[in-house]
Amino acid sequence: MPSGAGTRVVTAVPPAARAAVSHAARAGTASGLNDVLLAAAAFAALGAIAGFAFGPDPARQPLPSPAPGELSAHLGPAQRQARRPAGPETTAP
Repeated sequence: MPSGAGTRVVTAVPPAARAAVSHAARAGTASGLNDVLLAAAAFAALGAIAGFAFGPDPARQPLPSPAPGELSAHLGPAQRQARRPAGPETTAP
């Protein structure tokens, strides 16, 4: 059974026509919603195309500099050793 104004309309028509009126109301609502959703999808697709065509080029953006202390987390052991300050080496007995 439809809700809102559809309920008042269905109860106002003769009982023999209630099923047809109810079906027509649901079909009309579904058709209208389908049209609105298709239009929204078309606008979303156009917006995405415009964003890719006229938006900033990620290849031309400068790379973010790492935060202090973050650089050593990304270095391998050989690179970490190369970055150590030069000094006397001690060996364990």
